[in-house]
Amino acid sequence: MTDYFTRDYYLAAYLIAKGCSLVEHQRKNGTTEFRFESSDLTKTLVNDYYSFKALINPINFGNAMRSLKTIIQAQNNYEKPQYQSQTKRGN
Repeated sequence: MTDYFTRDYYLAAYLIAKGCSLVEHQRKNGTTEFRFESSDLTKTLVNDYYSFKALINPINFGNAMRSLKTIIQAQNNYEKPQYQSQTKRGN
């Protein structure tokens, strides 16, 4: 099966909160793309999400959102230079 990819932060948080496995995430063109294992559960949850039938415990959803935010921020910090090049000024 092909994995499921999304750039939708809220969908990714929903899938994580419902127990789907986040396989990988990577930054592309300024946005983070999330990759989940494709399964019948993932397909059902995605369909429920986009058809406004999704039900979720708000605490689980909030925790998943915070976890994703941490992942994204860690990735952004890793990609930024840790130092700035300094040039000598002439006297």
